Amino acid sequence: MDQLFPASSIPYDFNMINVAQVYQRLGENEKAMDIVKSMKDRVMSELEYYYKMTQQSKLTASMFEDDKLRSETWVYYTIDLSRKAGDADFSQALDKEWETLRMKYGILAPNERGRK
Repeated sequence: MDQLFPASSIPYDFNMINVAQVYQRLGENEKAMDIVKSMKDRVMSELEYYYKMTQQSKLTASMFEDDKLRSETWVYYTIDLSRKAGDADFSQALDKEWETLRMKYGILAPNERGRK
């Protein structure tokens, strides 16, 4: 994958989780994990920004709601993918990092939020 679409030339977007999932299902766990590991720091940094904006006001919270949900979905799918790929350490570390970030900003886990 990196030969066709190097992350250094073409930054991976959230849709790359789909490619990583396909690799994992094909048994190419190392390739799948390479994709998500290359994205993790950026996604978590963006998620922290969205959580900060949630604290600013209802207006900024609503402006970034879709982006926040997209980032959270990526984290959720990546935790699941890394477990299935056999990288329990990465999965647990990412889950813990996400939980710590949510607690820092008082953000409920997606399954704890009420429906609108």
